[in-house]
Amino acid sequence: MASIGTLLKMTPRGLLFDPTTSINLRGRHEGIHNFSVGTLESYFYLLNEKSVVTYHNDILHIRSPQGRAKTWIFTRVITPEIQTQAQDFRKFGPVYSKVTLNNCPGESKFNEVTYDLFRVFDPASYPSKKKRYQRITYPERRLAAQGITIRSLTSLDLPVLRELHDRWVSHKMSQPATFQMMFPRKRYFECCRIATHNPHYIGYVAKQGCQLIGARVLYRDHEYAFDLAQFCSPDAESNTAEYVAVTTMRMLRDAGVRILNSGASLNKNLSAYKHHWPHSVVGHFAYSQLKKTS
Repeated sequence: MASIGTLLKMTPRGLLFDPTTSINLRGRHEGIHNFSVGTLESYFYLLNEKSVVTYHNDILHIRSPQGRAKTWIFTRVITPEIQTQAQDFRKFGPVYSKVTLNNCPGESKFNEVTYDLFRVFDPASYPSKKKRYQRITYPERRLAAQGITIRSLTSLDLPVLRELHDRWVSHKMSQPATFQMMFPRKRYFECCRIATHNPHYIGYVAKQGCQLIGARVLYRDHEYAFDLAQFCSPDAESNTAEYVAVTTMRMLRDAGVRILNSGASLNKNLSAYKHHWPHSVVGHFAYSQLKKTS
């Protein structure tokens, strides 16, 4: 296996920017949100021309335009060489792996919530008629009662969505419960922009009359979909975002998506929300950046 120094000098520009990397990685996620191409592109700058990207022997390394480095190990077969290289890459930033690495302190596990959409909308999945009505029937009826409709996102929506997104960010940042260091202040609108021209993304907008009040963006890989962004007007009725989520889940199912991964639950409130519907958990491991020694 090539050394890290060799990897970072393998191609033109001194460092690698190769748009075909997305093609090579498509279908390699195994249902894990953090390993999907949509997440790598929209969250971690895989296709940004100012990023430093190497992909060699199932190890992906990205250094973002801001200089933040992260590494993904796509194989489940951890050879001694991969183990050594993973440790080397930890000098630059965190390393993500589908399986645990041996003798690597600083390990944490990410649990992501997934839904079998056919199970979500199976009445037999719920313990009572009341719970079934609450989770999968009432949301769409409430949207209809408010005159809210959902359609595909287009490029013509972007100017209004930018203003809506900025208001949503300001509102969220003013809430004491928001973990400001982790809050995506620009990412969700960027996901909307990508969805208007990349056919592997699915974008929805919610309209109340003539006014846009929300959006949701996902990445699709055959029967899998991965949540990337959802936001709703701060002025919308309480729980409207949840009702939009349920309605678009049904639309995804009807479009042939079976498994939806909604990503990791970073706090108890988000976890409780994601557990409203029948779900499973898929996990992967993260290894923190090694501290520099003098």
